[in-house]
Amino acid sequence: MLHAWHDVSPGHDLPRDFQAVIEIPLGSNVKYELDKPTGLLKVDRIIHSAVFYPANYGFIPQTYAEDNDPLDVLVLCQEPVQPLALIKARAIGLMTMIDSGASDDKVIAVATNDPAFSDYVEARDLPPHRLLVLKRFFSDYKQLEGKRVEVEDIRPAYAALTVIERALALRERYLDTIDPVIGFLQGIDPSWTTQICQRRFLPEGPRFSIIDDNHGAYGSLGVTDRAKHLASLYLDDLADLIQERDTLWQG
Repeated sequence: MLHAWHDVSPGHDLPRDFQAVIEIPLGSNVKYELDKPTGLLKVDRIIHSAVFYPANYGFIPQTYAEDNDPLDVLVLCQEPVQPLALIKARAIGLMTMIDSGASDDKVIAVATNDPAFSDYVEARDLPPHRLLVLKRFFSDYKQLEGKRVEVEDIRPAYAALTVIERALALRERYLDTIDPVIGFLQGIDPSWTTQICQRRFLPEGPRFSIIDDNHGAYGSLGVTDRAKHLASLYLDDLADLIQERDTLWQG
């Protein structure tokens, strides 16, 4: 089964134009989010406040943002879009939130197949009230959960393009450092099929699953712990690769 985050193409006209995966439709107060192990959607919570999502909300596939999730995107469109649907979009701005002390970027985009929005190229060209609604929603939606969210001023399209390029590059940097580790693990025991950790991201960070030929899971183990354990038994070089990976992720 295809994984919505890792197997779906973001498109060929990046970074300005891309294909987004929708998680939450316009007008919903159900917080759906990606279930990282399966690639399906799960219900995270019902929004506590009497508010609803002011745009179709989702992510750009094959990206990795600084919050360890795919890069978020708000796709402005006339109609609600079915969850897990793909939609062609264009980045027109960037909204950055400080959520419980952590920075969280959200690309503002328009649906390029919606004639009511397809001509917009900059967020500043939208009606000012629409931008206020976007900011106000994210300022208010966690208040009844006792969480504080600060929303910065919406920035132009070039800021969004920079963030998209960084999120695409971060995923590639990750793959460049973890692929050798996967190769080592596969060489230790040919009966193992090693699912690269980019297909099994969990909130704790990059991880991978070791699954035998009969599809009996040995379990999802942290890359660092598992690889260092195997290194102590088999390969000194593996420890060096893991140290390189750790340095990258902490940098």
